[in-house]
Amino acid sequence: MLNGFGRMPLVNNNTYLELAKRDFNRCQVQHQLEWHGLQKWFTENGLEIFGATLRDVLRVYFLAAACIFEPSRAIERLAWAKVSVLANIITKYLRSNFLGNEMMERFMHGGIYEGNSNISWRKGDAKEDILVGALEQLIDLLAQEALPVGEGPTYINNLLRCAWIEWMMQQKNREDDTCISGVVQAGPCMVHDKQTCLLLVKIIEICGGRSGEASSMINTMDGFWFIQLASSICDNLHHKMLLSEDTKRSEATMSHLDEKIEAGMQQLTQNVLRAHGDGASSEPKRTLLSVVRSCYYAANCPPHVFDGHVSKVIFEHVF
Repeated sequence: MLNGFGRMPLVNNNTYLELAKRDFNRCQVQHQLEWHGLQKWFTENGLEIFGATLRDVLRVYFLAAACIFEPSRAIERLAWAKVSVLANIITKYLRSNFLGNEMMERFMHGGIYEGNSNISWRKGDAKEDILVGALEQLIDLLAQEALPVGEGPTYINNLLRCAWIEWMMQQKNREDDTCISGVVQAGPCMVHDKQTCLLLVKIIEICGGRSGEASSMINTMDGFWFIQLASSICDNLHHKMLLSEDTKRSEATMSHLDEKIEAGMQQLTQNVLRAHGDGASSEPKRTLLSVVRSCYYAANCPPHVFDGHVSKVIFEHVF
């Protein structure tokens, strides 16, 4: 320890502090540019008609940027934010609108395995047109910008489409009480259920050129256990978020949920730390842990504190 203190002046000095400030400010500029692009994407796609707000989008982007902050991983960061927003909107549409099945069929008909994103074959209602169009455009964009794999953009497009279709079918078939019709609230946009968490991980890994590593993780016993544990935590966090809005909630139930969540988070983190650099599955595990951690933060952080963090990290220059 004494040797450590003796070396502190080598790193704990004004030179390194100034470098850290410059690095943070440079990274912040990129994040501000990305946020500007997200606002444009949200507005041009007309997503405000579903009750979502730019504040929701900003909060989601903050979580993505806090977990994936490296400048070189912009495609993964932006995919996280856009998929979170769209998934939340589509979930509510599928469960609250009798046309949900038609939307699924329309999207599935859009050319899977054929690289055909033409959605003009059938007109739905105005909201359906907006959702299907926004989703098709996002998939096409991510397929073009994702880190290349040997099979090329068409293969990536099909991977992304398959991930969305699988997720839609799961959401449509769910028969629980987590559906809240009406206006999209900020909380559900950030505290996802297990299906949406896994959708995020799949798309982030595909965009990062790691679809093979993700498949390897799924096909191992340890990977399967890890996914099941993460899924359980996500559902508990989502349940906690819903209970927190219930004035008749049981404090004993909340306390029990908190204990399960804390124990699960410890196990999940320990597993990732032990697996660091251990084979192809370590990166997908870290991605899944990041998604779960973002939900944990959103479920436990008061809104005014959350927004304060967003302001400092995204907008306040460090001098």
